[in-house]
Amino acid sequence: RVIYIVGKYILIFGVFIIIVAYFEIPLGVASTVAIMKVLEQIQGNLGYFSYCYRIYSKFALSSKRIEDFLQCDEIEDFLKDHCNQADTELAISIEKSNFFWGFDYISDEDIKQFKEKKDKQAKEQSNKEAGLVQSEEEDKTSANITLDDRIVLKSVNLKVRRGEFVAIIGDVGSGKSSLLGAVLGEMLYFDDSVLDKYKNVTLDFKNDLEQTKQLTDEINECRKQASLNSKTRIAINGTVSLVEQKPFILNKTIRDNILFGEDLDETKYNRVVGACELGKDLELLAGGDLTEIGEKGINLSGGQKARVSIARAVYADADIVLMDDPLSALDAHVKRRVFDQVCCGELAGKTRLLVTHAVDFLDRVDRILVLEEGRITLNGSYDELKAEPYFAKIISTLQKSKSADADNESSSEKSDSDKPKTEAKNYMSSEGTKITDDDDKCEVTWTTYWKYLAYLKYTLVILALSMGVTVIGDLITMNNEYSVLQWVKEYSKTNDPNYSGMISLIFIAFCLLIVDLVRDFFDTWQNYIIEKRLFSDMISKVMNASIPLYFDRSQSGTILQRLNTDQPSASKYCAGHIKWAVSMMCQMATTLAIVSYYVPSILILFPACVCVMLVTIIGYPKARKEFQKVSTKLGSPITTHVNESIEGISTVRAFK
Repeated sequence: RVIYIVGKYILIFGVFIIIVAYFEIPLGVASTVAIMKVLEQIQGNLGYFSYCYRIYSKFALSSKRIEDFLQCDEIEDFLKDHCNQADTELAISIEKSNFFWGFDYISDEDIKQFKEKKDKQAKEQSNKEAGLVQSEEEDKTSANITLDDRIVLKSVNLKVRRGEFVAIIGDVGSGKSSLLGAVLGEMLYFDDSVLDKYKNVTLDFKNDLEQTKQLTDEINECRKQASLNSKTRIAINGTVSLVEQKPFILNKTIRDNILFGEDLDETKYNRVVGACELGKDLELLAGGDLTEIGEKGINLSGGQKARVSIARAVYADADIVLMDDPLSALDAHVKRRVFDQVCCGELAGKTRLLVTHAVDFLDRVDRILVLEEGRITLNGSYDELKAEPYFAKIISTLQKSKSADADNESSSEKSDSDKPKTEAKNYMSSEGTKITDDDDKCEVTWTTYWKYLAYLKYTLVILALSMGVTVIGDLITMNNEYSVLQWVKEYSKTNDPNYSGMISLIFIAFCLLIVDLVRDFFDTWQNYIIEKRLFSDMISKVMNASIPLYFDRSQSGTILQRLNTDQPSASKYCAGHIKWAVSMMCQMATTLAIVSYYVPSILILFPACVCVMLVTIIGYPKARKEFQKVSTKLGSPITTHVNESIEGISTVRAFK
């Protein structure tokens, strides 16, 4: 900042001293003005040094973040064999394998913060021993875990035949969803040899983070090498579709969510919608299946989202269907219908893996897998397993569940049987409804600026002080430039360089630096107050906004755009540009006054310059507004789409 402000005058005085004292070249006012303007351009270029430094700082930070991201574990596709062979009996095969979700990545910044925390705790401990501070109760909780604790699935040996219906059950945290993740290749393989080698290693994430990082890096390298040398661990024969436990819903229409990029087959589409019990829901929606779903399915119930996700998997017509407890969000009678019409109807003949807590359907599947602590402890049909103690407990739960729902289910089944069988309905709509706002209406008039100034209130005083300091700085600049020209004029007459005058000019230049620092202080103070108030008001409005009237109609990308881009534009940028415009007009006026005083003929071009400036002022805001509107309109859906894709990456990869 000092170089930018004082550099101009250092260059001017240095050039003049060299010209006058060393080369003894005669100077005139015209040549001096030309030299000053050239040196002003050089001064402007000096400002790029600070700009380049800021860019470099951001680049270094971004590069470090990208490096940390790229060093995270990746899925190991080379351990998975995905083929489509009709003559193969097995659809899914996993040979005795261990799987885990990877280690938490520990960056150098995490270690640095950990050391600072430990140093602070050591200092506090020394102060406690010296009696300088009151002793506090220490946190004695342990964060030590063994490598075996990180292995989620242990010695998994799974073979599923084509067309087989397999149910997967177990307690919470037993690894049911992880087993589906392993089938999809989402988990990392852990070889038995590596596990035996580091089985007794303890990972202390609380007291020794640096040593833990070294251990995890060493284990990872050994594990990756063993994985590269290993044979294929997972074999998938056929296409795959997935129904996640938390349904993945796109911010598109219901039809788009079901099709998921597939071509539309009306007959098949209507049949799938009816089987998934979505017909009544579509009749209640104004736009039917062309109703736009809010982000993350916010305008759908949990059961509706689950059925849309099921319909997507059914419509994909994949050979293998993985379902992660989709029935838990459905009512008892809807659950039974969906199971009958989808799991045992539309998906009949497909290979089905169903993670479920609905134990009342276990007697209708081909095989049951029971998971306990990441291991498949039981594997067989319902008749083969019902004598097991674990199944005795499940059967008792089954009897309670059936007796509790007997009345509701029997009445619903009775009413269903009384209804005459009808042909498949047409659930396709011709016109849809849109809930998100396009934000096309955007008009900025002079009234907008007056409202903005009224909103600033007492911060206008700070803005006025900053503008006053700016005007003072411009007057000092004008006086300094005038003094330089007067010094040159005297020198051209007497050929006697008055160095005392040069020293006084340097002193004035440093005064200008002080004025500029004061102006920066007012700018920082003003920006802090305006941004804090505006951001607080925006957050308050967002937190108290109606979900149906705002969040259903606004994408998360649009909300982030308002907070990240529009809010700074309305706080520091708008106020800063007002002050900048005043400063530029002052500089233009002072420059024009000085130049026209010494070169009056320059005023001939002034009317033409004013006309060009007015045309630019009138035309630029309209073009800028349209550009900003297009930028915001295109940027928000992209941000939303990226967020959705990241959240549903497992579904996206399964359907690829």
